[in-house]
Amino acid sequence: MNTNNNQKEDELDLELEDMLNQSADINKKLDEESESFKKDIGEIEKDMDTEEKFINKELDDIKEEEAKEEAEVEKLLMEEAENIAEEGGENS
Repeated sequence: MNTNNNQKEDELDLELEDMLNQSADINKKLDEESESFKKDIGEIEKDMDTEEKFINKELDDIKEEEAKEEAEVEKLLMEEAENIAEEGGENS
């Protein structure tokens, strides 16, 4: 009977050891995956920052171009107003 119990204890010890080894392997794989994901997230965040800077620069360029165009239109309108005023003065 004692031998039977010892044999069952040995079997249970082996099963427990196997389960602990499997658990350690799983934890190791999870840690590796976690590190990989952290690395990927870091790269994605860098890419997003770069893209955001690029978009902001493009927006600034567009705003600058619009400001130049508005200034040009304003200049042309002022010239036209002066021409109309001069023509009005000549016609009087």
